Amino acid sequence: MNDLPESAAAARRGRGLIFAIALIWIATLWGLMAVSANPVIVNRVQILSSPLIVSGTRDPAKPSVLIVDRVWKGDKPGARIVVQDWPAVCPTGKLIVPLQFARQGHGFSVTHGEWPNPPASGKPIDDPKDVVVAIVQPQVYPETDEVIHQLEALVGPVDAR
Repeated sequence: MNDLPESAAAARRGRGLIFAIALIWIATLWGLMAVSANPVIVNRVQILSSPLIVSGTRDPAKPSVLIVDRVWKGDKPGARIVVQDWPAVCPTGKLIVPLQFARQGHGFSVTHGEWPNPPASGKPIDDPKDVVVAIVQPQVYPETDEVIHQLEALVGPVDAR
């Protein structure tokens, strides 16, 4: 009869130990998530095919308007430009925006990038026409040192204009 309370206490200790291990595991995963690097990678094709690349912030009163701080590539547009078709997911704060002239209306639109998709067979490609090119969603980049370093590697250093 005395075995029942002792086994119940052991079961409670076992559940407590399992719960503590689970909490430590979850805390470890959260910690790894917080310190892991997810670097921004600039799309080379998008940057090279954009006639205009600017830094700026979106106007809070008019989200389609970009307040231009700096021009990285191309001729300086006005201080405030209209950008059509912003990406659905867009970072906040200072942005680096690769632009092209809008096809319809006036203003600009964010340049789409391309990624080459080689055939799934894994065989070497003899003819460049065999490479399928995927059009990717337009990318807008946060203005960070990492992105600026990649951008300067593609377009060269630019003095503030």
